[in-house]
Amino acid sequence: MPYDIPPFRPPSEAESLLVRVTRGCTWNKCTFCSMYKSMHFERRPLDEIENDIISVRDCYRDMVRSVFIGDSNSPVIPAGDFVRILHLLYESFPRIERVTSYARLKTLEKKSPADLKRLRTAGLTRLHAGLETGDAELLQKVNKGCTPREAVTAGIKAG
Repeated sequence: MPYDIPPFRPPSEAESLLVRVTRGCTWNKCTFCSMYKSMHFERRPLDEIENDIISVRDCYRDMVRSVFIGDSNSPVIPAGDFVRILHLLYESFPRIERVTSYARLKTLEKKSPADLKRLRTAGLTRLHAGLETGDAELLQKVNKGCTPREAVTAGIKAG
C-alpha cells in the first residue's frame, strides 16, 4: 500500500488504522492549509480500498479499536460505497469502537439526511470538519468555500 505523502489525521487518531478512501482534498483552496497542495483530488477505486482492508485483516484483526478514513473529505464518495467500506471494516476488525473521517462542511451540507443516517447506522461514528471561524468576511478571506449558515446547516445535519 504505497503512500505518496505522510498521512494527515487528527492527533486523536494517532493509533488508528488508516484506510485511504480518497487522495487529497476536494476543495484544496483554503489559503491557510498546505496539506494537499501537491496533489489533485481523486476517489480511490472501491476494489483497491477493499483489498487494502483485506490485506491487513489477518495481522491486525483483534488489535484495531479505531479507524481513520482518509484523506480529506471522504464522505464525498457515494454513500453506498462508504457503507460497503464500513461493513467490511466492522466484519474484518470485530473490536472497532470508532470510525472517523475528515469531512468538508459544504459536502455535509449537500448530503441528504438519509445518506448521513446510513453512514452513521453503518458505523461512521465521528467526523472532523474545519469550522475555523463563524465570521462570514473571514471565511471569504481564507477561501473556505462555505458560509456560516452552510456550516451550521452541515453541523445540524451531521449531528
